[in-house]
Amino acid sequence: MHTARLAQVLTVLLLAACSSDRLTSVAKVPPPPAHLTVNRTSLLNNSGSPATTYTLGGINEPGVVAGSLIDGSRQVATIWSPPGYKPTALPLPGDTGISIGTRIANDGTVLGKICDSTGQACRWVTWKNGTITPVTPQGDARDICPCDGQVIVGGLMVDGVQHPVVWTHGKVLDPGVPPGFTSAEFVAVDEGFMAATAVGPRGTAPFRWSPQFGYQTLPVTGGNVAALDVNALGTVLADDNHVYPLGGPAIAAPSDVQTTGAFLDVTAINDSSWVTGVFIIQPPFALPPPAGAVWNPFTNTVLDVGGFDGSQSIDINNAGLVLGRDGEDPEAWVIDLHSH
Repeated sequence: MHTARLAQVLTVLLLAACSSDRLTSVAKVPPPPAHLTVNRTSLLNNSGSPATTYTLGGINEPGVVAGSLIDGSRQVATIWSPPGYKPTALPLPGDTGISIGTRIANDGTVLGKICDSTGQACRWVTWKNGTITPVTPQGDARDICPCDGQVIVGGLMVDGVQHPVVWTHGKVLDPGVPPGFTSAEFVAVDEGFMAATAVGPRGTAPFRWSPQFGYQTLPVTGGNVAALDVNALGTVLADDNHVYPLGGPAIAAPSDVQTTGAFLDVTAINDSSWVTGVFIIQPPFALPPPAGAVWNPFTNTVLDVGGFDGSQSIDINNAGLVLGRDGEDPEAWVIDLHSH
């Protein structure tokens, strides 16, 4: 009885933090112009000395990017803020060797980890207004809700089994492992929906979970499929290059290189269901290198955003800002789908 009451309390907390009532005002990105003119802002150009490398975690609604920079020394969690996208290092405790930002909420809270100098002993934390807060108890923190910088999802070992959990406002919500599976983990959250990947005797399978309806299986056609992302409408993006809308059939990304072009990898989805990824555009003569692109599954529209240079589009916010990086020239960038 005590456990049931606790679960009810935590569910109320989660619903209050990421309420489904907000779905009535989910942001809709208007269609990009027919002839897209990419307005590209560089985050990092790797032509300088000493050599600088980076990681990219994600972009929030105001357009702030979270990731990390390695500028001739150690790796440091970093944010890039518009309009100039100049990097700002996040603070480190005195005994920390390296740090990395992995995701960012709309209020500016950054999820990431701080590690020793070898990068082996790490702990998950959040940064907010210069304050570092540990994720407690420690587990595998995979995503932070855009709607609330205090709602984090991931996995936690419970009696030797990994359970999908939600850290919210100092509490932990554990909905358990889906029936028939041996372990599971939440990988993404948006508003009141979570995407999970579960492991069973036949491999991995993606799930949708919400505090209102619990687990919902997704109509995948093959085995060993993992969830990647979820939007505020409950549409789950999976690594089989399909989207799984709430209450609708699965939609496959273009996959015919000779006629329509083909997605090699999908990476993220926004609330208007624009999907980022890596795409081979249908060639007139020979196959070009893969390039960053965005795809709308409901109109089957594909837009090249990265050029034929081995680029990748990594994330997209609800304002139509796309985060990506080049391949041969290691430059990170943000583009606006609605710039002219």
